[in-house]
Amino acid sequence: MNPGQTADCTIGRHEPGSIAGRLIADFPAAVTIADPEGDRVIADSEMATALLDCTSLRTGEKLSRRWPARRDFDAFLARLLPAGRIDDLEVRLQKNDGTQFWCSISARLIRAVDGPVILLHMLDLSDQIAARAEISRQRDALHEAEKLSTLGQLLGGISHELNNPLSVLAGQALLLREKAVDEATAKRADRILKAAERCSRIVRSFLDLARGEPAEPEPVDLNETVLQAIEATIDGLRGAGIEPLLELPKGLPNAVGDPDQIRQVVTNLIVNARQAMFGETGPRRISIQTRLDARTGCLLLKVSDTGPGVPAAVSSRIFDPLFTTKAPGEGTGLGLALCRRIMEAHGGAIDLERTSARGSTFILTFERLDRANEGGPVLRHERSAQNGLSVLILDDRHEEGIALADMLSVEGHEIELVQSAFVGASLLRKRRYDAVLCRAGLG
Repeated sequence: MNPGQTADCTIGRHEPGSIAGRLIADFPAAVTIADPEGDRVIADSEMATALLDCTSLRTGEKLSRRWPARRDFDAFLARLLPAGRIDDLEVRLQKNDGTQFWCSISARLIRAVDGPVILLHMLDLSDQIAARAEISRQRDALHEAEKLSTLGQLLGGISHELNNPLSVLAGQALLLREKAVDEATAKRADRILKAAERCSRIVRSFLDLARGEPAEPEPVDLNETVLQAIEATIDGLRGAGIEPLLELPKGLPNAVGDPDQIRQVVTNLIVNARQAMFGETGPRRISIQTRLDARTGCLLLKVSDTGPGVPAAVSSRIFDPLFTTKAPGEGTGLGLALCRRIMEAHGGAIDLERTSARGSTFILTFERLDRANEGGPVLRHERSAQNGLSVLILDDRHEEGIALADMLSVEGHEIELVQSAFVGASLLRKRRYDAVLCRAGLG
């Protein structure tokens, strides 16, 4: 039979009680016989029944019910009836309970004695679809790692190039301050020196990021960090007609991290917001809020603007290295990627808030200094035997960490248990341990 032809068949309509019906029922594949004119299922194999989660064939069950929408079934018939066959068509079908799944179907239009029937073979693609998704995820992860490596090399190269002129600038500013003949000149030189030193600290933080070195944890006043970032960007904001709105409650606990790197993140978000609102005709505002999250106990820093917002189609990619929504020549795609890398290095996070309001809102999440200290040596077992080892345990599951520490201390080992990788890294820089045990995935 040539492709496009239909087969002539004289075995009748394959009713379930017939010989042909029993053959279909026992067929070792998921197959269905159906009447295309009456939209009626005639017979299912046991494997088809299992695939579709049907306990038994109901009299007069519609074949179209196995498609999520009637239009999808009509499109299937429109493709099958003229050609008489379909091979390996990937479609969504639905089970008896309404659960949808991907399936590869092959079908033949067969001429029976009393009218045409459809012979339909179904192959569940759930496992293949899951495997494809995992391969795609791993490919994306590899691509992300390659871009991060490129970003690190770029940061390292730029930082090295900037270091020399910054050293010269700082040295000349220092000489100018010492040789100044009046107080006004000395103050100007001092401001230049402080700016150069700040730039040098930023360059060093870039180098640390490029090398993968963790930042030295320090107390960070988030409110003061916001004020410093505003001071560095206020001229550009006012020049664009933007007045920042600040909500900085007093008495917030300190965060823990590198103050210069965190200030760089906030500054980057402010600059991005200013650029996003360029050309907007409505009110242009940047709102910055700090607060303590009562639910998680973490510190939050929120930066919002009244710009056009981030398109939903690209919102999942904005933190990817070298991805930008700006016009060619206006963005490098490094800013938000660098912000995310800094926040992750601090054990925190940066997220784009999903809201229906106009504009964009970014939320920075920080660990509190007092909780980080609590997450440091919360449990210490002194060495009780001469051959005992010094062991550092990093485990954010407190009870399980204590249990492990107790078991090891019984053997005479000196144990320190911390719940934060950030604090653990700080301890490792201060002393040497014989062994370090870390829960997989602890960030």
